[in-house]
Parts: sequence; C-alpha cells; structure tokens
Amino acid sequence: MNGKSIIFLYLFFFFHAQVYALSFMSYNVENLFDGKDDPGKSDEAYLPLKHKSKKLCKKVTNKYYRAQCEKTDWTQDKINQKIINIRDVVHSYSKNLDFLSVIEVENDSILKDLGKELGFKSFISTHSPDERGIDVALFYKASKDLIFIKTEEFNVSQDTDKPTRNILIGHFKYKKKELIILVNHWPSQGAPTPVRVAVAKKLREKLLTLKKEHPKASFIVTGDFNTLDREYPQPFDELKREELLVGTRAFLEKGAAPGSYFYKRDMSWNLLDRFFVSPDLTKKKVEFKIWNPSFITGVFEYTYKDSALFGSRVVGIPKRFDHKKKNLKKLGYSDHFPIILEIKD
Repeated sequence: MNGKSIIFLYLFFFFHAQVYALSFMSYNVENLFDGKDDPGKSDEAYLPLKHKSKKLCKKVTNKYYRAQCEKTDWTQDKINQKIINIRDVVHSYSKNLDFLSVIEVENDSILKDLGKELGFKSFISTHSPDERGIDVALFYKASKDLIFIKTEEFNVSQDTDKPTRNILIGHFKYKKKELIILVNHWPSQGAPTPVRVAVAKKLREKLLTLKKEHPKASFIVTGDFNTLDREYPQPFDELKREELLVGTRAFLEKGAAPGSYFYKRDMSWNLLDRFFVSPDLTKKKVEFKIWNPSFITGVFEYTYKDSALFGSRVVGIPKRFDHKKKNLKKLGYSDHFPIILEIKD
C-alpha cells in the first residue's frame, strides 16, 4: 500500500469516526425483573413458580393478569437469556453509543448485570413509587468528552390516581457544554389521557426550572411516553408549547418502521417511544431512527373472531419476549423497538 492510500484511509476513518457528535439509543426492554421478591412491590408475576410469594397472585383482581401471574415461571435461565437478547439488539447497532436509556427495569441489581453484558460501566437509575417496582435507567460511557455531573429524580405522582414512575434526570458535560437528559415512562394507555397531560405539565414546569438554573444547557427528553397521536388534549403539546422542545419525528429516516410499538387488538402502529430536544440541537444535523433489524421482528395473525380484522396478518412487528417458550433461544426480545437519536456536529 502506497503513502497516498494510507493517508486516504486515515482520513476516511478519522472523519467517519467524527461524523456524530452524539449517539443515543432508548429501549423499552419489557419487564426486566431480577426474579427476587422485592418487599413492598407487587413483583410476584416475575418470580419462579416455586417461589413462596407466588401465592400472592391469587389477590390480583383482573382475571387475565391473575392467570398471567400464576403461570409465569421467571427462572434465572430466562433472565440470563433476556439479558443476552437485549445485548444482541443493542450491539446490532454498529455505531458507538454514548447513551442508552432503558425502560421497564426493576432495580439496580438487574441493571448491573445488564450493564456488564452490554459493556457499560456507568449508569444512573430511578427508585420510583410504582406499585410493580418498574423504573428507568440511563447507561453512559464516560470519557474526556462526556463527564457525569449529578443525577436527580422527579416525582410526578401527585394528582394521579396511583403512583407512577419518576422521571430520571441526568446532568452531564458533553464537549464542555451542559447537557441535561430526562428519561420518562409515562402512565400506560390503561390510564385516561388527562393523567398523561398532568405528567406532561409537571415535566414542562421542571424543564422551565432547569432552563432557568442552566440557561446554556441543551436538553434531550426521551423514553416511553405511552401517548398516541390521536389523544386530545394532546400531552405532547405541553412540551412543544412556546418552542420549549422540538419533537424529532420530523427527522425520522425515510422507510422507517410505522412505529415503535404494535397494538395487536386494534392492529395499529404507535410511536410510544420518542425523543424531544431543545431547539439549539436542531441547528445541527439530527437523525431519528426506529431500530428494527429483522431478527427482532415477527408476524402477527389476527385471531379475535369478533372483528372484521379476523384472519389479517402483519409482518415485521416487534418480537416480544415470551416466557412460555421452552427453547430459550426462541424467547424473543421486547414488545417495543428501540429508537435512536444521532446528532451531527
């Protein structure tokens, strides 16, 4: 190889490595529990069948969830395989990730196991009042460019019918500039829209306070918002009002999946997982992706006979984790696709 070729390759790899100032994945990993009884939390559904606390499943009033609780055998083998499967999804994205937020995780113990498998040494997490013990976390790769400052939790359970997940707030310096990241897991579609509107309003108030305290900071808000486009009043309007944040949906790559979540009963795609960024970040090149490599996709056949949709078939939906599978390698991944934000210098 001659000198010019060497210089060309050096420049190619140098500029290729410098293309993205920031790379961020957010992933609802679907019920990552550690298989141990957490006192004060209703986590009996995700315990081994032989665990003495499984008897508490009888107290679940909803017949569907009671049966699910009683039949779920959440063994260590399944936990280990689920962690491996999450690793395979995250590592299928070839670019180096600066941040990875994970939704629907139980505690720091399981997060340490996940981080070890993923190759992340550092994370921050919430410890929410959620009845089931569901939390969110943020893994990050500290470096000379990415410096962790502090973390805080924001409790948004006031004015809601039952405790919900706290919002995780991480303060960082990224290339000497303040960067504040907020990871969310809003109340599910089982709750009425006004509950999510109330959470959105509280988040807006917190963002305004943070902006006042950190006027030069950039903001990234992400997570599973459990919010549909058709909801009215629209919770996301609270975040976008007066250009507080900019939704990244407009930056979604062409040919992307129809959504990050597929609701089987209605045969509908939804973008429950989102990124919102402060306006200053949109002055750079922003790319938003739904990450759906073929190995994490599956097929759904509509079997509800009470609908005209009976017999319909959809290809490419998330291949959710199915604890009933006997073959560990066929357990699946999650009922959500990960989403990716890339911001170019």
